[in-house]
Amino acid sequence: VLFKFEANYSLQTYVNIINNSELRQNQSQIFNSKFEIKTGFKAKVNFQNAISYNRMAASSVGSNTFINESSTNSFSLIYKNSKNAYFSFAADYFLPNIANTKENYWFFDANYSLTAPKTKYKIDLILKNIFNTANFQQVSTSDFATNVFRSNLLPRYGMLRISCNF
Repeated sequence: VLFKFEANYSLQTYVNIINNSELRQNQSQIFNSKFEIKTGFKAKVNFQNAISYNRMAASSVGSNTFINESSTNSFSLIYKNSKNAYFSFAADYFLPNIANTKENYWFFDANYSLTAPKTKYKIDLILKNIFNTANFQQVSTSDFATNVFRSNLLPRYGMLRISCNF
């Protein structure tokens, strides 16, 4: 079993002028963290899970502080039936604004892989975006801007892949 923790923190101070204001002293704090667990058992079932948390706080002297927090959780399950076949399932949860838990996103993918015994052929059945999520967006606010990141996703699809090794 592998446990891994990463964290980054940055602090920036800067000055700016907004809409003919006086020169303002500003501060930006960014914190990112990720905790991951991954198994590598000789058993048929293994998994990995990664949880991340992101926080950005922006403020000006004599002004409000704007805080943006988000979180993601990525889970994968691998079932290896034999040396030649395995099934994997991935679920991703994205919470773009921790203060508003009603707006969250789930993404599910699956893959079945089979290598034909004593041949050079491999067959994969891949399913992506199983719940057919059309898009997701994340809004972040600071003292001088509101940024909206919106991403359109490919619709649900399945793919059959056949490959050959020489």
